[in-house]
Amino acid sequence: MELDSLKNIPKTFTTIKIALFTSFALCVLISFGSMLWSYRVSTKYIDTTYLLTNDGKAILINSIDKYQVDQTRKPEIIDHIKVFHKHFFEIDQFNYEQRIDKALHLIGSSGKDLYLTRKHNGHYSDLLSNNFEHHLQIDSIKVDDSSHPYRGEFYGKVIVKRTDNQLESVNNLYTSFRLQNISRSEKNPHGLLIENYMIKTY
Repeated sequence: MELDSLKNIPKTFTTIKIALFTSFALCVLISFGSMLWSYRVSTKYIDTTYLLTNDGKAILINSIDKYQVDQTRKPEIIDHIKVFHKHFFEIDQFNYEQRIDKALHLIGSSGKDLYLTRKHNGHYSDLLSNNFEHHLQIDSIKVDDSSHPYRGEFYGKVIVKRTDNQLESVNNLYTSFRLQNISRSEKNPHGLLIENYMIKTY
């Protein structure tokens, strides 16, 4: 009886080896399958971008064709620049706080520094005390989107009037800046952030 048990020991070891090898192979296959699935999911999300519709809503598209996506990006860059300058410079005594708050969501620290400097210099106090209205005339916008971060230039005029429509002054406005891609949000639907903002003529 004991002799038969001893004879069966090699068979038992063989069975154990087969079971261990099968378990190891299954673990490797499961791990490889999980990695492959994770890669495909992450690639799917990376290759996803938004397009802004005419009514201001962002819709998802798959960025299969990078050239097509780049073609749709430039109009967004131009619109982002327009919206920022409109909010920041086209203000009056009643709406300047709300409009500048919207503008500051579209620009980085250089825009916040500009706002604080103008506030410290009494720019907004003059707006209130003199009942000024600032209107922005856009002459041209230049964008270089051949590389990232993008480069931009804005040319226009800030027309200052009193509430009785009496013309106070017309100031040329030329600015240069860069634009970084960031995550889209409700307050920044284009997913762009203006940086290194400089006013050359004002």
